[in-house]
Amino acid sequence: SNLETETEKLIQIVLIGQPELDQLLKKNELRQLRQRITISWELLPLNRDETRGYIQHRINVALGKGRVQFSRSAVELIYKYSHGIPRMINVLADRSLLIAYTMNTKKITPKIVRPAVKDVGGLNPLTTWIDSLWKTILPGFLALSILLFGANYLMLPDFNKKNVEEKDLNLIIKENPIIPKNLIISNSQAPIIDLPQSGNLALEKMKPVTPSHQAYTPDDSLTTKLLNPRRIPSTKPLIIS
Repeated sequence: SNLETETEKLIQIVLIGQPELDQLLKKNELRQLRQRITISWELLPLNRDETRGYIQHRINVALGKGRVQFSRSAVELIYKYSHGIPRMINVLADRSLLIAYTMNTKKITPKIVRPAVKDVGGLNPLTTWIDSLWKTILPGFLALSILLFGANYLMLPDFNKKNVEEKDLNLIIKENPIIPKNLIISNSQAPIIDLPQSGNLALEKMKPVTPSHQAYTPDDSLTTKLLNPRRIPSTKPLIIS
């Protein structure tokens, strides 16, 4: 103001407003008013701890200490949607107290703060660097993973079991012989070995020694088997070198 004496100003004007006030004072038609401002100070947003202390201070000033309690999660939610701006903290806290009064409760919880945020409207939650990381880097990482997986799927050979079984095994055997051709037996039937007719010779050499009071009677079935030799198939394949 131009009203002043030799020692002091007669009128001191203090302008308090939102950040939009600073943009308004930067206009060309208000340059004279801006030049008369000697001290300019900007209140930065509060952090979580400062928001909790600010709410408790306002409750103590209103003589509500011990009567009303804001839970830690409720203060966290207020900070998230107010971005630490004192004016928005006042609005959300006041609206939460009104809702708590209608619900006949003295403890403010997130269940009460959420309707207050919805009632005020137009508030976006505070985005942290972790949220930004998930929103920006994670989609790119997923896209890169899908791209690499597709490239490996197209470039690597197909090891599908079904496709391997469908290959020409005869061609593989011819190209990579393991067993010599002269050892391959075309007839898979087992060879037959003829036993010599030595049954009679065995019977002639057999002289049973028995007591005189006990006669030995040879088993007819055994005699029949020895007298009638037969062709017995062998269980081992015959390999001709």
